[in-house]
Amino acid sequence: MIAHPHVKINLGLSVIRKRADGYHDLETVFVPYREISDTLEIVPADTFGETAASLFARYGQEQVAQAISPDGKLMITLARAGGVDWDPLSDLTARAYGLLDADFQLPPVKIYLEKTSPVGAGLGGGSSDAAFALRMLADLFNLPLSREQLAAYAARLGSDCAFFIYEEPMLGTGRGEVLTPFPLSLEGYQPGIGMEGLPGERFRRDRLCQASGTGGRETVPVRCRSRLCGHVRQRQRPVCLVRQVVTFRKAASRWRRCPLPSPGCHRF
Repeated sequence: MIAHPHVKINLGLSVIRKRADGYHDLETVFVPYREISDTLEIVPADTFGETAASLFARYGQEQVAQAISPDGKLMITLARAGGVDWDPLSDLTARAYGLLDADFQLPPVKIYLEKTSPVGAGLGGGSSDAAFALRMLADLFNLPLSREQLAAYAARLGSDCAFFIYEEPMLGTGRGEVLTPFPLSLEGYQPGIGMEGLPGERFRRDRLCQASGTGGRETVPVRCRSRLCGHVRQRQRPVCLVRQVVTFRKAASRWRRCPLPSPGCHRF
């Protein structure tokens, strides 16, 4: 069984508060982005994978990592152009197998994963791999799991994993695992190419609000981010859950200097 786990984009990201468990409550809109994806194959252990020969043919030895679980039930092979600098058994796809195996005693399998999505770029590539692995294992072994049950497993692997079970725009709250359908069409919006070849289009707030079917404006207080400055100003913005511009890299965030003379003072 072969699938192509795709990445996602966040239309706005509001961090609400830090929780007692160390996570942060947030508010964001997850949207699937299918132009960037990995290749994931899962087969029973006694079956030869279709992608296995291709991986070893196209990637050098230093670009492929392989491991077998201590109980011998899982063999996982990872391939990535930049090299694999993490333990394959700690990969989220391996952990997804471990979760289901603990509850359903799955047969032994082989996992082949070709990583072409950016690693650590905030696009959720690893989370997508994990969610797709859960879905594929459920289909492969006819597990009696609904989408909601699969999402619950996915939430144990990562805050945004559950989103990839549904593959439709979702409002994410809590730490990202509480999902509510969010009707949204970005038809006609074509992301450009930003930093290091990643999509980098920034959608204007007013256009996103129009796309999401909301309107009107609200006045909100904005406090300067600097600890040296307590300046609070009033700002109007569209009434919309999509409150920030789209950025695919944290480094792409833009700041404006605060007019107050406090050194290091910044604001949104």
